[in-house]
Amino acid sequence: MKAQDLWAGHEYAYKENKARGVETPMGALRVRVIKTERRRDPWNQRQSTYVTVEFLNKETGEIVGGMSTVRARDIFDWWDDYSDRIEERQRRYEAAQAEEERIKREKLDEQATLKVKLHLRTGIPQRMIHFNDGALHIGQRELKEWLNA
Repeated sequence: MKAQDLWAGHEYAYKENKARGVETPMGALRVRVIKTERRRDPWNQRQSTYVTVEFLNKETGEIVGGMSTVRARDIFDWWDDYSDRIEERQRRYEAAQAEEERIKREKLDEQATLKVKLHLRTGIPQRMIHFNDGALHIGQRELKEWLNA
């Protein structure tokens, strides 16, 4: 966000030393702006904008830390917008995990069904049949034992 867009009393997302080009960094802190000021640092030719903020609890919005002065460029978004994007990212991640688990369960069920069908048609015991990366394997040691029995 631009320094001119920061308003006292509003809540923003803050990440110290936020990398440029990163739109939504993880682990941002919730802050409330108290005041903004421009000042020139001794090592810098130009003036920089600094913001005095209060640190807030991410969930409740209660004050958890004292006031601190931070660089304005490290405040990057309204807190509500940031938390909505993080929640959406979490929902997408959980949906992808659930889909991955569903596919894994279906694959195991299909393999179990194939083992039963192969056993019924050929008589090969199910303990001898193994799957590896989509390939069917029959254990050599178990096959020898089964043939010699």
